Amino acid sequence: MTRYTKRTITYCIFSLIVVYTASCSSHIKPVPAGSGSVKSRSVGHSKQKSKAELAILKSQKIAEKKAWAAKRRKQHAEKKRKLLLARKKALQKLKRQRISQSRGSKRRKNNRYKGIRKKHGSARWRTDRKYALTGDFSASPAAHRFVQHMAQSYQMDPNYLNKLLSQARDLKRVALLKPANRVRKPSVRRNSRGGSWSRYRRYFITPRHIHGGVQFWRKHAVTLNRTYQQYGIPPEYIVAILGVETIYGQNTGRTRVLDSLSTKAFRKGRRNRFFRNELEKFLLMAQREGLNPLTLKGSAAGAIGLCQFMPSNVQPLGVDHNNNGVCNLWEPNDAIGSVANYLYRHGWQRGGIVAVRASSSGKAYRKLRSGYKRKYTLARLRKKGVVPQGRISGSVRFLRMSTYQGDELWLGGHNFYVITRYNHSAKYALAVHQLAQELKRRYHGGIRIAER
Repeated sequence: MTRYTKRTITYCIFSLIVVYTASCSSHIKPVPAGSGSVKSRSVGHSKQKSKAELAILKSQKIAEKKAWAAKRRKQHAEKKRKLLLARKKALQKLKRQRISQSRGSKRRKNNRYKGIRKKHGSARWRTDRKYALTGDFSASPAAHRFVQHMAQSYQMDPNYLNKLLSQARDLKRVALLKPANRVRKPSVRRNSRGGSWSRYRRYFITPRHIHGGVQFWRKHAVTLNRTYQQYGIPPEYIVAILGVETIYGQNTGRTRVLDSLSTKAFRKGRRNRFFRNELEKFLLMAQREGLNPLTLKGSAAGAIGLCQFMPSNVQPLGVDHNNNGVCNLWEPNDAIGSVANYLYRHGWQRGGIVAVRASSSGKAYRKLRSGYKRKYTLARLRKKGVVPQGRISGSVRFLRMSTYQGDELWLGGHNFYVITRYNHSAKYALAVHQLAQELKRRYHGGIRIAER
């Protein structure tokens, strides 16, 4: 095919296309200018619609977030209002109880000791009405089992026990409701690596303990001398124990014993079984001695009286020293006799040495284990360079007390160990010994005052 023929065919095809296009366009309506094609219009409309929907969804999400935040603020405000209301009610309840207790103490102004009332017959421990366990411990299975145990073992009225325990307060719950008015500053200890004995000693060997102890000794000299003749316990050690425990009755505790023991007995804890036994002995003591369990106060651990006995020690070791038929540890005479009986029953030796100072040559004594549990012979201690500065014999306890100036060495005798039966601490026993010596010096006319 020649070149001319190809051109002719191409021209004919192009002419046919033009004619066909013109014929088709004559049947189509004209489209307004600027409107675009159908496809372009639909695409633009869909894009505009999707943008509008996104804007609406975005505004809806913002509104939902604002509503959720407003709801959370409202819930938080309501929770805060309920907490403040609960705190206010708890404080009002405590205030009413304090007012009622103060009024009760005024009505009982003829009693020798506040908060202690005698029982008027056995009907006080029984009630004709039925009571269910309510209050802070109503949801505690241990409290319900305790009531059943007391009713079965000691024939106590379960309705009375329910009524009594319903009035017991959960001290941990009360502590959470109390507003924190003050912020405790972190304690700063000087030379915290040493000086533990110096810090411990300054709490108990003070002019307040010494002057108060001498006055207490003079006031109860007849009872203390009679106790010494009966049990063989020197008066200065009885007075010193009462001074270390409660400052001669000035600080017997501000917590109701029923509340402290119930909290530790019915809350989950490591020693709740021990405190359930103490609560049992406390109720039996109150029933036996005719005391009101709702008014008796003691320490946070449940210790009671001038001598801070746990309730389980009252019956076996407490003494009615004034012979009035009641062992009342808030009464000084009974407290004196009970302390003497406690030490006597644990093996106090009449005229025995409690503790003496010791000196050392060298540092070989540091290899020895110190404490009230381990005994050494004087010969073995001398080999380590430890020599007693006073009269002592037999097996001794080697005590290494840390002070700010260095180690302070002491040797404790058998009676030192007996004092640790009252409180299982070498520092406690040594504080009692040193306070006793200061009291003895001041009572018999000495002028030396304990170092602060």
